[in-house]
Amino acid sequence: MSAPFSAEGGFRPLTRAEVQNEIGKLDLTEQGRIRRTADIMSQDLPGDGRDLLHDAVCKALTSRRCKADLSVEQFLGGVMRSLASTKRRSRERGRENHIFMPAEEVAEQMGSGGYTVASADQIIEIERIRAIAADALEQLAAASTAQAALIEAVGLGLRGQEIADRLKVTLEDLATLRRSLKRHVQRLWPTIESEINQEEHLEA
Repeated sequence: MSAPFSAEGGFRPLTRAEVQNEIGKLDLTEQGRIRRTADIMSQDLPGDGRDLLHDAVCKALTSRRCKADLSVEQFLGGVMRSLASTKRRSRERGRENHIFMPAEEVAEQMGSGGYTVASADQIIEIERIRAIAADALEQLAAASTAQAALIEAVGLGLRGQEIADRLKVTLEDLATLRRSLKRHVQRLWPTIESEINQEEHLEA
């Protein structure tokens, strides 16, 4: 699957047909490595590994870019990790922010301007930026298992010694890993910024 890097973005993404072809070569049975990985990642989530793997394959074929020098198995692992982390964060936010209000009070708040409903264009733009950010996180996570673990720990709200304990590294090693992640973000940022501003250029 190796291919020369392109100057822009630092990699050549596989086409959808190439990704589909590589997925077709994977062992998707219960004994296959990618399926076992999915089962492990989904242990504390609703559904099972098949659901998580199915969602990851759909993402890979529609809205995610796979580096040409990265195996599709590694790529799907990164997508599954991102999806699982997002589900866990949503679950935690739901526990923290779930508020019960009488229907009358909700209606009163809405009538008095207590709630703001985003327009359709605002929602579309929010989703566009969210997709770009999710894609960037998946690229960062796919670079190494250690970097993926750091991203997940930060996403869970852990800090300092908590992250070091979770990753089973020293604080010095954690600092090194953070610097490596920061350099990777800096390399990706020009491409990310270009994608974010693309809509503005089209409107202009």
